[in-house]
Amino acid sequence: MILRVVLATLLATALVAVSLPAIERASVESTETQLRATMSQFQTAIETLPERTDPVSPERALTHQTLTLRLPERAWTRARVSSVRIAPTPTGGVLRWQVSAGAVHTVFIEGVPLKTPAQPDGIQLTEPGTHRLALTLETHDGTPAVAVRRLP
Repeated sequence: MILRVVLATLLATALVAVSLPAIERASVESTETQLRATMSQFQTAIETLPERTDPVSPERALTHQTLTLRLPERAWTRARVSSVRIAPTPTGGVLRWQVSAGAVHTVFIEGVPLKTPAQPDGIQLTEPGTHRLALTLETHDGTPAVAVRRLP
């Protein structure tokens, strides 16, 4: 009888040990898929804003669109997002994110200058939870640019 209990315990332990890496991979892939879709929507919102609105001076800036990014906490079905970065580049902008310790994913925004006035080097999101971002089409040095700001 004791032998059966020991064998059952060993078998259950082996099955759990074999399945944990697969569960981890599945949670990372699920979170990456969700974040990739969110970042694609964010990219589209930035790139189409100049077509949908007129630029204003930064002093008269009103939010033209509000986007919500949800960074999940670590759970069985979701991996933790290590970071999301929204930053200006000389030709537009870049969206970068990393899930757990996985690969860094990058989406480039071309043709539309991107500004992050409150944080000139870019906005970095690392905390799990809901983050609200405001998009505004502003005129900077006579050139229209999409300004991204964090909302409270």
